[in-house]
Amino acid sequence: MEILGYGLVYLASRTDLAGNLNCKASDLPVLKANRITLCVLAPENYYGDSNLKWLEVEINDGLTRFATPDLNIDFQFQKFGNQLGNHLPIKVLPETLIREPAW
Repeated sequence: MEILGYGLVYLASRTDLAGNLNCKASDLPVLKANRITLCVLAPENYYGDSNLKWLEVEINDGLTRFATPDLNIDFQFQKFGNQLGNHLPIKVLPETLIREPAW
C-alpha cells in the first residue's frame, strides 16, 4: 500500500493542479519520466507460499487508468534470488541484485 501511495503522490506532483510545488514540475527531471514502475522488492523467502499475481494484475488494471500518452505506470512484485542466502548481510552486498518477477 505504501508504494501505491507514493505512486499517487508522484502522479499528483506531475500535474500539480493545486499549485503546491515551489517550482514548475517541468523543471524537475524525475517528473518528466515516461515510464514509472512501482515495485515491491523482497527476498524470495519473503513471499513464502503466497501467490499475489492476481493482486499485481488488478493493481496494474487500475494503474492503466492513470496512464497518459507521456506516462506509462505499472506495478510489480519482484524477488531477488538466493544469491544472498536467507538474509541480507548488512556490510557485504553484491553490486547488483538479480531481480526477477515473484511469480
